[in-house]
Amino acid sequence: MIGLLFGQFLIWALGSACVAVVWQSSLGSSCAVSRSDRAITIGYGYPIGTLLLAIYMRLLSALGIPWSFLSIAAPMLAVAAGLFLMVPASHRRKLFGLQSIGGADAAVVEVKTRMRSVLCWVICTLIAAHLVMQFLEIVWRPLFPWDAWTQWATKARVWYETSRLAPFSDVATWLGGNTYIDAAPAYPANVPLMQVWACITIGSWDDSLMNMPSVFFAAGLAVALYGQMRYAGRGALLSISAAYAALSLPILDTHVALGGYADFPLAVYFSLSAIALWQWSICRDRRQLVLAVILAIACPLTKNPGWAWLATLIPALVVAFLPARGVLVVGALSLTGLLLAVAFGRADVTVWGYHVGGTYHAVWEPIWQNYYQFANWHLLWYVLPVLMLWNARRLFRPPLVAGTMIVMCGFAFLFIVFSFSNAAAWVTDYSTVNRATLHFAPLLVFYLFFLLRENRASMIQPTTADAGSASANALTSSKILNPVGD
Repeated sequence: MIGLLFGQFLIWALGSACVAVVWQSSLGSSCAVSRSDRAITIGYGYPIGTLLLAIYMRLLSALGIPWSFLSIAAPMLAVAAGLFLMVPASHRRKLFGLQSIGGADAAVVEVKTRMRSVLCWVICTLIAAHLVMQFLEIVWRPLFPWDAWTQWATKARVWYETSRLAPFSDVATWLGGNTYIDAAPAYPANVPLMQVWACITIGSWDDSLMNMPSVFFAAGLAVALYGQMRYAGRGALLSISAAYAALSLPILDTHVALGGYADFPLAVYFSLSAIALWQWSICRDRRQLVLAVILAIACPLTKNPGWAWLATLIPALVVAFLPARGVLVVGALSLTGLLLAVAFGRADVTVWGYHVGGTYHAVWEPIWQNYYQFANWHLLWYVLPVLMLWNARRLFRPPLVAGTMIVMCGFAFLFIVFSFSNAAAWVTDYSTVNRATLHFAPLLVFYLFFLLRENRASMIQPTTADAGSASANALTSSKILNPVGD
C-alpha cells in the first residue's frame, strides 16, 4: 500500500510541478499568491500528471525499455524535481507552503463569520468522508463493473505481464497470431496504463487496488473546482460547496467507488479543460488556455468519445475570437449542419462503432427516468433548468456565453447520439445514458454555481439588460484578474 500511495503522489507531484511552471509565469516576485493559484496548481496537478505518465510509458514501450518501478519512477521524480526548481523559491513557498494552505486567515479574512467558517469545515469534512469511503470500497471490492473487466482491465493485465504495450486487435487479425483480443481492442490506453503503474508500485497484480487512481482523480477534481470558483471571484463557502456538489452526485460517486471505467477520468479531463477554456475566454489569461489545451489532449487518449467532446469546445473558441458576431456564426453553422443532416438523412455513418443515421429513436422515457425519477443526479436536473431560465437574457452574453456554448453543444451531442444512433438501445436498457452524461457533469455543476452567483448579483443590482451585461462582464473580469479576499 505504501508503494501504491507513493506512486500516486509521485504522479500528482509531477503534474503539480508542471502546472506550477505554467502558473507562476505571470506572477511578479512580490505578487501575493491567491488561494485560487494554490488550488488550481494542486487540483490540476493529478490529471495532468496521469497524462504525462501515460505518454512516458508509451515512450518507454516504443523504445523497447521494459516497464519497471525504477525505469518509470526515477525519471518522473527527476523531472518533477527539475520542474519545481524552475519555479522561483518565493513562488514555491507561496504555492506549496503549509502556512499558505491553512491558517487563521482562511477562517477570519475570507470567511468573515464564524458560521460560514463552520460550514466550510463541515463541507470539507463531508468531502473527506466521501474520499475515505471510496478508498475503502476500492480496497475491499474486487474488480466489479462489466466493461472494466471486459475491455479495460484485460489490457492492463496483459501489459503488466509483458511490461510493454502489447497489441490488441480485431478477431480476424487475432486469428493470425501475435496479438491479443478483448471486447474493445481499439480503445485508447490511458486508463490501462494508470492501472499498470498502480500494479507496478504494488509489486504484483491486484485488480482492486489498481483502481486507486479514481479516488485521486476525485480529490484532484474537488480541489480544481474550488480553485476555479475562487479564480472567478467566488467566496470560499460557495466554492467549496461546488466541489462537494460535484463529488456527491450519486452516479459520479459510484464510478469513483467501483473504478475501472474510463468515463470518470474522461469527465475530469474534459470538464477541467472546458472550465479553463471558459475562464480564458473571459479574461484572456494564457495560463488557463495552456491548461485547457493540455487536458484537451488527454480526452481522446482516454476514450474514443473524447474526440466528439473536444468538438463541443469549438463554439466557445468561436465566440471568444468573435465576441461581436460569434453567437450568430455558431447559430449559422448549426443551422447549416441541420440542413445537411436533413438532406443526407438516409445516410448511415459509422463512427467508433456507433451507427448514426436519419432514423429517430424516441428515448425520452428512459432519459426522464434516469435524470428525474432514479437517484442518480440528486437535484441537478431540477435546479439547472430553473437557473438557466432565470438567467436567460444573460446566457449568450459575457461572461456566460462561452460556458453556455459548451453546455448547449454537450446537450446537442447527447441528443444526436441518444436519438439518432444505435446507442438508443443502450439508453433504453439504462447502460449508457448516465455514463455519457457523466462526461460533462462536473462542468454542469460549475456552470450551475456560476449561474447562481450571476443570479444573486442581478437581484442585488437590477439594471437594464445592456447595462447589466456590461457591468457583470466588467465586474467578473476584474474579480478574475484579482480574486476577492485572497
